[in-house]
Amino acid sequence: MLYRICTFIGGLTRLFFFRKIYINKPEVLKKPGPMILACTHPDAFLDGVTLCTLFDVPVHILTRGDVFKKPRARKILEAINAIPIYRMSEGKENLSLNDETFNASKNVMIDKEAVLIFSEGLCVNEWKLRPLKKGTARLAFQGWNHPQIGHHLVVQPVGISISSYRKFGKRLVLKFGEPITADQFENTEINGKNILEFNKLLYAQLKPNIIEKPEDISEEEFEEKFHTGNFEMFKTVTGFNKVLYYIFLGIPALAGFLLNAPVFFPVRNLARKFTKNSVFYDSVLFGMLLILYPIYCILIAIIVGFFCGIWAGLAAFILLPLLGKITTEVKNI
Repeated sequence: MLYRICTFIGGLTRLFFFRKIYINKPEVLKKPGPMILACTHPDAFLDGVTLCTLFDVPVHILTRGDVFKKPRARKILEAINAIPIYRMSEGKENLSLNDETFNASKNVMIDKEAVLIFSEGLCVNEWKLRPLKKGTARLAFQGWNHPQIGHHLVVQPVGISISSYRKFGKRLVLKFGEPITADQFENTEINGKNILEFNKLLYAQLKPNIIEKPEDISEEEFEEKFHTGNFEMFKTVTGFNKVLYYIFLGIPALAGFLLNAPVFFPVRNLARKFTKNSVFYDSVLFGMLLILYPIYCILIAIIVGFFCGIWAGLAAFILLPLLGKITTEVKNI
């Protein structure tokens, strides 16, 4: 239940958090499980949350084990479909707990749902594909060897590219590669040869499906070009149409900015303070807005309703996020 509530609210938050989401194969979002989503990992918690709000099938995210230490945190994380996975950096003594992780993941596949794993193994705010770890391969072969899962399991490569790691109203590009299946291997034994072959296949599907920064330009130049939509794939509003956008949406966008500023800017400043010199800025900002923005909308609606009547309050509740979305839409035309 908590997972469904969070994905619903997260879907609404996503509408104005991102300027635009580009998906090369939207039909993949409708596919049933069992499925492993083998993803790149450029933007921490935000990567998984976004995919959870987009897929029809419930998505269970393999999440770093150290955040499960406190019992209350563990209960909440498990309620939103997070599964702990332990790395050497979280202590060699915890690696044996990954047996439980793989068992939990196989139960998800038996239920014909999706397991999301970040195949690079760590999050780095950059525009390139990092070397792949062995976890995705092991999970896939364990699933293919399970009598209740078998060859029904599909590994879906997911390339995630984000236009900026600090700016608001960003562009998100999701590109799905060709699925990897058990039929692509001579056998499904879990051995070094098969794991190496699997990673080669997965890398070949992820590499062309992310937007990588060319070596000859700086990160600042690339981010500016990506974030402002100066790529051919983004150029949907140009010339006279751009002028019309500003004429008809300029005033609503300004209203959206002024009405949402009292909640957005304090939350943004707190997120910057809490995540200084880390990769979690977007994730913390999104999470805080996920919780605080609905509360803000309700409070404004109550105040407007008290002074102007119930229908005016309801209109305020609807208009606040709508105008916020228009602000995000116009911001980077």
